Amino acid sequence: MYQLEQPIYFYVLFALPAIIAVYLLVVLWKKRAQRSFANNTLLDVLSPSKSIFKGSLKLVLALLVLACMSFSFSESKNWNETRDGKKRRC
Repeated sequence: MYQLEQPIYFYVLFALPAIIAVYLLVVLWKKRAQRSFANNTLLDVLSPSKSIFKGSLKLVLALLVLACMSFSFSESKNWNETRDGKKRRC
């Protein structure tokens, strides 16, 4: 039987979609602010090597770390029954 000792940490996984939504809202807000306050050609001259990959990589790594921490903090218990009917923890 599979059981969680601390299920509250498992609920942190439900926060991951909220983190993704906040990240996407911030990216959209930045683009909208840049369009309203700056000229696109001038912005390309001032910051030609703007990387989209780095921000996405940071988000993916942060989500992976939060998911791994959530699983490790939930401390799953794995119980097996022996032949004589007694339960023992693995």
